[in-house]
Amino acid sequence: MTEELARRACTLNGVEFYHIECPDSRSRRGGVLRVFIDRPEGGVTHEDCIRVSRQLSALLDVEDPFAGSYTLEVSSPGMERGLYTPKHFEANAGNPVRLRTYAPVEGRRRFDARLLRTENGHVVLDVEGCEVAISLSNIAKAHLRAAPFPPPLGRAGRKARSGNQRARRSKSSRRKKR
Repeated sequence: MTEELARRACTLNGVEFYHIECPDSRSRRGGVLRVFIDRPEGGVTHEDCIRVSRQLSALLDVEDPFAGSYTLEVSSPGMERGLYTPKHFEANAGNPVRLRTYAPVEGRRRFDARLLRTENGHVVLDVEGCEVAISLSNIAKAHLRAAPFPPPLGRAGRKARSGNQRARRSKSSRRKKR
């Protein structure tokens, strides 16, 4: 019911509903009702969030779906947005993602990879040049990565980073001596 109200508030304000996180009903102190909105043709503005928040707040006051108190937050999903539905994965094909699975896939549960496509209820990732298919039902958490992949953490990666830092220090120390 809460998702239906959030979708209605989004439609009335000309934005797209993206995702909702409802407070834990077992919590005595209430919780946070988070609604994420999107505007594919140009991004979400602060004014969009205010309008949806006011509209949704009025709808929630009438329907009163929660027993206790809660805090309403309306925001953009952000650059490193979560991926929750097949539509979210399809729309972000080609982008870097960070993904965690419930059960291991090829001996791993965590993946930093490029999302290639979705097919037959699976997402297909490019993991270090190999295609890995992961069932949507096995995905515990997934989100976009805004930054490129980090350098390797192995011995070669550490040497390359420390060598670059040494080179920078020696150049700056030369400038100070002159």
